[in-house]
Amino acid sequence: MSREENLLKSLEFLKEIGVKNDSIRAIKHIPAHEGQYCEYPPEVHPALAEALKEKGFLKLYTHQHLSWRLLKEGKNIVVVTPTASGKTLCYNLPVLEAILEDPSSRAIYLFPTKALSQDQRAELNETIKRLGEESGFSPMTATLPGCKKSHKSSRTHHPDQSRYATHGYFASSYQVD
Repeated sequence: MSREENLLKSLEFLKEIGVKNDSIRAIKHIPAHEGQYCEYPPEVHPALAEALKEKGFLKLYTHQHLSWRLLKEGKNIVVVTPTASGKTLCYNLPVLEAILEDPSSRAIYLFPTKALSQDQRAELNETIKRLGEESGFSPMTATLPGCKKSHKSSRTHHPDQSRYATHGYFASSYQVD
C-alpha cells in the first residue's frame, strides 16, 4: 500500500470513529491551490538571496514578501499559516538581513518545544552555511538556567547574535566575527 493510500485509509478510519461517537461535527475538503509568489525585494542582501535560491527558494511567497515589507516598516507581525507554508523564512529573512547589514544586530528565537527549536536551528544553520565564511557567522551553543538537560557550552568573547530557546532551553546562537 502506498503512503497516500495508507493516509487515506487512516483518515477514513478516523472519520468512522468520529461519526460513531459523535465527536466530528463537520468534514470539509479544501482543494489545494497554487502558491502566489513575488520576487525578492531589491534591498535583500545579494548573498542572502543567492543562498536561499540555492536551497530552492527561487521566489518568496506573497505572505513572506508582505512580512518582509511590514517588518522593514518597523511594524510587528503575526504569521499564522499551515505547516510547511514558509513561516520560517518570514522571520529568518529579516534577521539574517539585519545581521548582514549590521553585525551588532541581535535576535532571539523562542519556540514552544525542543524539537521545533532543533528543526529551526538546522534550517538556519543550512542557510548560514550557504552564505559562506565571508558572511562572518559562526555557531555558538550555551545552556540557560532552568534547562532540564545539560548541554555542552562554548563561548567566545563575541556577544551572541541570535538565540533559540524553549522553556528555558537554549539550543544555539550565532555571532559575527
